[in-house]
Amino acid sequence: MKKKLVLAAAALAAVSMTACGSQSENVAAKDYKASDYVTLGTYTGLEVQQVREKTGLTDEETQSAIDDALEQDATEREITDRVSEEGDYLDISYTCTQNGEVVDETGDSDAAMQLGQYEYFDEDGEKQLLGTKAGDTRTIVVDGGEEEDPQSYTYEVTVKRVYTYDIPELTDDYAREQGYDSAGDMKKAVAADALESTNEDYVSSAKDELLQDVVSNSTNDDYPQKLYDETLKQLDQSYQDFFGITVEDAFDGDEDSLRSMVEDTLLQELVVEAIAEKEHIVVTQDELDTYKQQAVDQYGYDDISSLEAEYSDDTMAESLLNEKVRDFLYEKAKVTYVSEDEYYAAEDADAADQDDSTVSDTEAFSEDIVDEMTDEQE
Repeated sequence: MKKKLVLAAAALAAVSMTACGSQSENVAAKDYKASDYVTLGTYTGLEVQQVREKTGLTDEETQSAIDDALEQDATEREITDRVSEEGDYLDISYTCTQNGEVVDETGDSDAAMQLGQYEYFDEDGEKQLLGTKAGDTRTIVVDGGEEEDPQSYTYEVTVKRVYTYDIPELTDDYAREQGYDSAGDMKKAVAADALESTNEDYVSSAKDELLQDVVSNSTNDDYPQKLYDETLKQLDQSYQDFFGITVEDAFDGDEDSLRSMVEDTLLQELVVEAIAEKEHIVVTQDELDTYKQQAVDQYGYDDISSLEAEYSDDTMAESLLNEKVRDFLYEKAKVTYVSEDEYYAAEDADAADQDDSTVSDTEAFSEDIVDEMTDEQE
């Protein structure tokens, strides 16, 4: 399965991140000055906690990495000789009504679900989909809740397909098919890759925190209308890619909340651009070309042209600039290394503090979507 390219991913570490080059070489340059629109907060000497680098994986972590690698090579198999069981996958279509009015439906696109994961229905609802085969229909009633939404929803569900995934077994023969000498050799290599990826994630999380700290302490009173329009377009495309709906549909006509989300998102871009201006951080054409080739190699694109069909040079240059600014913040930060337990305990405490603070629904929703956009997609 080809991985969806997520721009600004930490996988671009091999690209040179030095802050050099003249403005004429900067392929990420804009036709406006970000510093005219944003007042930066402090961005050097920031303090951040980072999980201490791992020197090895536990047996459980190693086995999890092996399982993930094998699952990546799983083959889909349609089930026609029996009815559905827990763990099977279903493609379904449905129409959801409340008080006789249609409030949701799959339309022309089927929805995929795995029995036992409760993605669409609760346990009682999924029980009605156990023992089904392609063509079966079921009526599932979902309680809307007692306080916020006391009314129930009725789903008319049609099972379109029942299938599963066959996961290969790690044997010497399979390992040799993957280019390894033996199953033990493959296990060691996969564990080493997982360890490297884990440590890279620790660094990337610290960089993310640093950038968010700067954004939180920066302000803007205005922005270029072109930037707003571009940000809205990118968010809309992300909604369609991830959720199959437009961003306008997601906000159901709430233009104020939509505008607030777009402004929150573009503030981060203005902050990145303003720091780059001040510190003379640029993206050269050579760096962009290297980035594009790495993306082709890592994410399974056929060639540069297939990558460029999905992402413009401007978008990729913006992503690379973002990565270079994050690197700069990290180099100038005061990093404290802590254990995983200490890090996640502090993270839980911060989350509890945020729950007690007055954070708007729009801000929380915006943060979730930005996380979706920047997390690496498998």
